[in-house]
Amino acid sequence: RTKVAPRGALQTLAPAATKSMPGFTEQGLANVVWAYASLLSRSPPVFDAAAETVLETIDAFGPQALSMVAWSYSALSLRHRPLMEAVALQGACVADRFTPEAAGSLLWSLSSLSFLESSSEATETETEPGLQAAKALLASPAVASMHSGDSWEGHPLCILANALYPVRDKLEASAWKQVESRWLTSMSKIIETLQTAAFPAPQDYVQAVASHKVFHVGPHYTKRFISDLGVGTDEFPNQAKTTLWQEASVHLAPDDIVAFVKHDLKIHIETAAGSSMHLQDTWYIASAAGAPSLSPVTFTKSLLQRPVSSQPSKSSDLVSVPLAHDRGGHAELKAMQSLLQTLGEALGNPITKPEPRVTGTVHLYANHHLCLSCLGALSQFRAALPNVDLQVSFDWVPDRLHR
Repeated sequence: RTKVAPRGALQTLAPAATKSMPGFTEQGLANVVWAYASLLSRSPPVFDAAAETVLETIDAFGPQALSMVAWSYSALSLRHRPLMEAVALQGACVADRFTPEAAGSLLWSLSSLSFLESSSEATETETEPGLQAAKALLASPAVASMHSGDSWEGHPLCILANALYPVRDKLEASAWKQVESRWLTSMSKIIETLQTAAFPAPQDYVQAVASHKVFHVGPHYTKRFISDLGVGTDEFPNQAKTTLWQEASVHLAPDDIVAFVKHDLKIHIETAAGSSMHLQDTWYIASAAGAPSLSPVTFTKSLLQRPVSSQPSKSSDLVSVPLAHDRGGHAELKAMQSLLQTLGEALGNPITKPEPRVTGTVHLYANHHLCLSCLGALSQFRAALPNVDLQVSFDWVPDRLHR
């Protein structure tokens, strides 16, 4: 029997799935597109047929199916306006039936495809379907009772706050304040966990970070989070960034995650050449986007043609946290690990405890907001090099693939 990889199997099944769409229930339709999106498998015939069928039967869709459909198109950056507007309007109609998880997922999917904000064609008196869904869900029992239970914690709360952030000025002020206040309180607890992490990370570090049940803090709060961690947020030097993009674009696929590094460091030790060693370079490291089950592909490039390791020694490792899937191959983590290994080689011994003899500046840039595992790695990196000024910046494009 021929073995077919999961993504290949879905492509093989696409013609049959497309033909069978009209006979699927609403949950069946949601399951099909969710399966394709979960493996980042774009199949235009499947998603076009699904959209047509969903539009014909939208009145039968409940919260779970609506949120799954919206997430599936969002995960693949498929901006099907008629479908997403219909999903938003149906979501507003059944708002009182949503759970926190479904409400957060639906609004985040609409927001990441820019369907919560008013279009340029909308008049002053019109309300976009996405904004109608946001207002209805904010007034729904699931959200309105946020203050009286613990169901609004972790990832659902994170994506709700980030989904509503761009349209916060158009929402009922007290409702928005309730959402953001609760999210900022949760963020403070996460920051406290990361700030207490030493280098090397303690044995209970992974469990402590995972206990917050958050995969990231969202694009609209990551810069604030980094600053609250005590890490600088200066932008990556523009000329170096331009040069690195020119170098990296030859290798990068559209959805790859790349980290740029520019470091200017001194190691204060006695050498034959003097009392300090100067390490300066500008380089990048990238990891391929893909389904969680796929191994990340990494590659590096130094503008000074120096070797950059993508496989650090275990003794210099920063600890990643498997939040829903393995995050040990993320480019930002690999970049910091590689730099620690380079410094260890220069010192003659791996860095296994805080190293105060290293001073200078490290600029790190990522083309995606950092996940919580990589934010934790920032805190570990600072603990490892307490006298180094770490500056971190990132970009986020709403309708690109999300990891």
